[in-house]
Amino acid sequence: MPRDIALFVLGVVLTAVVTEFTEVSPWLASRIVLKAAKAWTNDLELQAVYAEEWLAIIEERPGKLFKLFTALSFYGSAITSRAARGVGRFVAMRGVPAGRWLWRWTLALWPPVAWAVAFVLTSSVVAALFEVDFAAGVAVTFGLFAVGGLVMIVARRWWRSRRSQHRRQVDR
Repeated sequence: MPRDIALFVLGVVLTAVVTEFTEVSPWLASRIVLKAAKAWTNDLELQAVYAEEWLAIIEERPGKLFKLFTALSFYGSAITSRAARGVGRFVAMRGVPAGRWLWRWTLALWPPVAWAVAFVLTSSVVAALFEVDFAAGVAVTFGLFAVGGLVMIVARRWWRSRRSQHRRQVDR
């Protein structure tokens, strides 16, 4: 009985979270595209051109989440391109042996891989705990990661505001 109530409450909460997330997705996609344009190039005119073109592409996409995933792909490409240019300059300027820059790339790629593994493992555990299929476990895990991410963002902002207030008081 308590397990059924917990599943019901979890379903209601996750439905609300997913609904709100999908409503915010187009707005978030436009913000991500602007960041992607800034990450792609340092030239302000090109940034404006890229942002305009990418926003037009996003507006053409059907669905709210598809717009967000498209914007994330633009941002991922921009970050990857910038990192590749940075590594190329680093290797060219310093004459670094190939093994060292390969190790740096491995370290740079580790966090996303770790998050993906954690997501899949958490999905499997959730599916096993609630005796549901893997797709339902992925949906629950997505909700948990989304809520956890929001909590982390709010906590970080709260901590920074508290720290800045403390610094202002100490400076007086």
